[in-house]
Amino acid sequence: MIYARVSTTDKEQDPRPQLREMTEFCGFRRWSVALEEVDQISSAEERPGWKRILAAARARKGDVVLCRHFDRIARSTKELLELLDEFRALGIDFISLNQQVDTTTPHGKLMFTIIAAVAEFERAMTRERVKLGLADARRRGQRLGRPRVDADVEKIRMLWQSGVTGNEIARQMNISPSSVRRILKRL
Repeated sequence: MIYARVSTTDKEQDPRPQLREMTEFCGFRRWSVALEEVDQISSAEERPGWKRILAAARARKGDVVLCRHFDRIARSTKELLELLDEFRALGIDFISLNQQVDTTTPHGKLMFTIIAAVAEFERAMTRERVKLGLADARRRGQRLGRPRVDADVEKIRMLWQSGVTGNEIARQMNISPSSVRRILKRL
């Protein structure tokens, strides 16, 4: 599956060179192209072609997703790593021609493993910083979590017993339906 994207519909931005290069690459590998999609849109906007590639990948309608450059498919490193992880779980290889990442080769698998290890390290470091921050907040006596709901339990009980629905009680008491359910479970 081939995906190309250009940022605008300007005549200066033409997806054909990307497509030509990727099609030649597939020919060199003797692969048939199951799907070819192009978006002529900024990456910040909805990308229908990319959505079709993802749907086809999730339906296992191809073995490889091929793009010219990482920034054609992902807006951030985090998004790219999540995509690569999903592809790996689906058994689909990924190739970015410009970065020479090709998970169909041992070298590409090594690169992917290194990228995934760095991402895992970043997640672990973030978790550690969050834990330290929470411990520090607790030491300072700061209350953590959602704010407590201050509700008139007796009024809720009376409304419930008179047949008022939980959603209506929530509306009348200006609290969430889940808070009403939690209070009713304790009664």
